[in-house]
Amino acid sequence: MKITRRQLRQMIQENISDSKVSLINESIGTDTLEELDNVLKKAYQEGRRSYSPDQIVIGIPGETEDRPVDPNPHREVVNTLVGVVKSMLEEQSHDEEPDLDYRDIADARRSLPEDSTFEDLANKLGVSVARLQEIEDDINQGYEDRHIEDQDWDDDDDYPKALGYTDPETGEKVMINVSSEDDMDDILAPLLRQYPNLSYSID
Repeated sequence: MKITRRQLRQMIQENISDSKVSLINESIGTDTLEELDNVLKKAYQEGRRSYSPDQIVIGIPGETEDRPVDPNPHREVVNTLVGVVKSMLEEQSHDEEPDLDYRDIADARRSLPEDSTFEDLANKLGVSVARLQEIEDDINQGYEDRHIEDQDWDDDDDYPKALGYTDPETGEKVMINVSSEDDMDDILAPLLRQYPNLSYSID
């Protein structure tokens, strides 16, 4: 019987009770370590029994390609187990990451030096780079959806027009005379990316 990553993941989840997987003073309890050791030994043994040199490891769609197994069965099974455990821990970390919105990201960006990297921003916010990318993608998608709706509504090409909104930072009323649709896009795009829920009017 072949053992897949999904089966290994399920086996680990079923054999380690949630109540025992806890951190106390940044150290793992002895009972938890023993259970972890036992379930990994069991998974390793099943992986070795199911190993066949002509097997193909199915890749993750969009991430990795199919590949032949490692000719060394020990290395193949260990790498598989490490990948499963790492994936589970990353999911756990994802669940514990704070909820962020565009204001949190904008504030963090302003507090960092201009030459800061995306990884610096993620560290500042206390999230993984992958999670921060997901949040920014969601914000950008919200902007795109909103912008498409606004373009459908504002189909009058009669410019100049007046763009009005309340500055989210100062609370002051802002009114801008816009001479073309391109200029309107240039003004609205950064505003809606930073403040997706911004209310504004075009007259």
